[in-house]
Amino acid sequence: MRPSNWPSSIRFVIVLIWLALVTAFYFVVHKPASSEQLTALARWLPGLGLSGLIGLVAAGVGYRFVRGWGEAHQRATLSLGLGLGLYSGVTLLLGLLGVLNALAGWALLIIGVLLGWKYWRLWWADLRESIHSIRPTSAFPRLAAAYSLSVLIVALLRALTPVTGWDSLAYHVVGPELYLANGRITHPIDLPYLGFPQFAEMLFLYLSLLGGQVPAVIHWIFAVMSALLVASEARRLWNNDVAWLAAAIFLSAETVVLEAGWPYIDLVLAFNALAALTCLQVWQIDRARHSLLLAAAFTGFMLAAKYSAAPLVAGLGLIVLWRAGVARVRSFLVFAVSAAVVALPWYLKSWLLLGNPIYPFVFGGKYWDEVRSAIFGQMGTGLAFTLPWRLLTAPWDATIWGVEGKVGYAATIGPLFLLLTPVALLGWKRYAREQRQTLIDALIIVALAYAAWLIGLASSASLLQSRLLIPVFPLLALIAANAFEVLDQWSHPGLSLKRIGIVLVSIVWVTTGVKIVLDFGGSGTAPVLTGGLTTDDYLTQRLGWYYVTMKALKQDAPDGPILFLWEPRSLYCQADCRPDAMIDRWEHARHTIGSPDKIAQQWRSDGVRYLLIWRAGYEALSDLDFRHLTDEDRAALQDFIRQNLELVRDYSGDYQLYQWRE
Repeated sequence: MRPSNWPSSIRFVIVLIWLALVTAFYFVVHKPASSEQLTALARWLPGLGLSGLIGLVAAGVGYRFVRGWGEAHQRATLSLGLGLGLYSGVTLLLGLLGVLNALAGWALLIIGVLLGWKYWRLWWADLRESIHSIRPTSAFPRLAAAYSLSVLIVALLRALTPVTGWDSLAYHVVGPELYLANGRITHPIDLPYLGFPQFAEMLFLYLSLLGGQVPAVIHWIFAVMSALLVASEARRLWNNDVAWLAAAIFLSAETVVLEAGWPYIDLVLAFNALAALTCLQVWQIDRARHSLLLAAAFTGFMLAAKYSAAPLVAGLGLIVLWRAGVARVRSFLVFAVSAAVVALPWYLKSWLLLGNPIYPFVFGGKYWDEVRSAIFGQMGTGLAFTLPWRLLTAPWDATIWGVEGKVGYAATIGPLFLLLTPVALLGWKRYAREQRQTLIDALIIVALAYAAWLIGLASSASLLQSRLLIPVFPLLALIAANAFEVLDQWSHPGLSLKRIGIVLVSIVWVTTGVKIVLDFGGSGTAPVLTGGLTTDDYLTQRLGWYYVTMKALKQDAPDGPILFLWEPRSLYCQADCRPDAMIDRWEHARHTIGSPDKIAQQWRSDGVRYLLIWRAGYEALSDLDFRHLTDEDRAALQDFIRQNLELVRDYSGDYQLYQWRE
């Protein structure tokens, strides 16, 4: 450097040092985040990023099978669904081979990147086009879009919090954690739910392999895909104005929004049902085997997700038979065999581990017998045997009287399905031939699912659950979205039925949205996400003595096993816990073993060291009309405790931990 430039160079260095020093020392004192906030972010932010990464990689892999097929919105959503299905299946294979570890998980992700990265640009273009095509252009669709996006954001924030959903505490997340701890998929404890098909649970497990701790985000992704697909299909079937209406009708069920923030499986089934029907609609136009195979793939994913998919699968099979024309038998065989092949790995898992591919039904298997089957099924306790006329009013009762988490239909499904679907169907004669054809196909699936639901209500009180209909909610929303056009056609001068309908539905969306936001505000979600509330405090606040007890068992019963009575949940227990998964352990023991002394002798010989009794579960079961303990069972329990057990610790009267009396 020339000497004449020295002063300017020195000035440059001095100014640079000054800028760096002031900025650095300021942030040494004024940290952008406290240690508590950083800890909170470290809990959920990596999991959110990993979930997004899995989705991106899965979309690229799945796009290989849909490039050049269908419309942009179909490729965008179905490619992601296909990719996630493939990752679920490969994770299952890794688990059965006993290679459940981080190295295998990341290797699988890298392979997915290599297979799909060149399709990301195409997928992103299709996704952008899909979103652009359903852009709302008037006030009412804008309200529907605002409602849908708002509740999905709330659901995502809930999905980032520690797991608190009942079924997740009992098995949806317990299973993956058990598999991860053992390094393989196994079934070492009496938890029959692990023998069910586990499509969604394999995705939860895969996220855990990579280190993610927010399994509910996976379920949330299926909720978003369902909303986007039902909106886009409504636009294709009806017109642009109803796209967001269909999505908002689907999301108007408060239970759907709640489940979108839980690691459950119902929305996995809902998306795959709509995806399979979408593929069949394309197949009826192009008659290409590729379209039929895509429909079969999503049908297979449904079978791999839940046994209750059977009536929906039957409906799809009927559509193929009806619409196939001269190639009816061949098309049906291609569809049925392909769907069975896709679902087969999940059923082989149950066969290999438990000796029954449809465990525990029909053929029984490990941890199962006729006594447990009778207790579990509760056949003869349904509405047909108690209040048969209520089978006729079931849709009304489920809509009006059903409340999430309460006894009865145990879900809040909102009024819009009941309010709008009949109206949309009354406009039947005004629809074009293609619209009628799609409606008939959707109604076939809905009718079979509804018939199966009614049979369940009629036969067993344990099936009195409207959430079992969630898989057909997208189909109902697709139909109901056109109700406003029908109302417009029936309007009279000076009295617009369409405007009345818009006002009423707007009220439903606004009030439901306000309730969801207020419930979110009071749930402690924001503080636990930002570090204002620790994970322990949040779980204690949400789960009460259940969480306190699970945490304490590691110290109070370090040399388990601990046998639970009337407590089916075991997530967060770090000891050797054996949940009462079917809430039937005492009843089953009374029927199969007998007297209190024989039960004690048997359980001691099985290696049990402690017993944990959940008093609230015991009392709740005792109060159920269809599931009660006899006076003899109660007396036997008291004798059993008095003669064989001594109290180790009482957890505020909610739980009692006992050990054997010497």
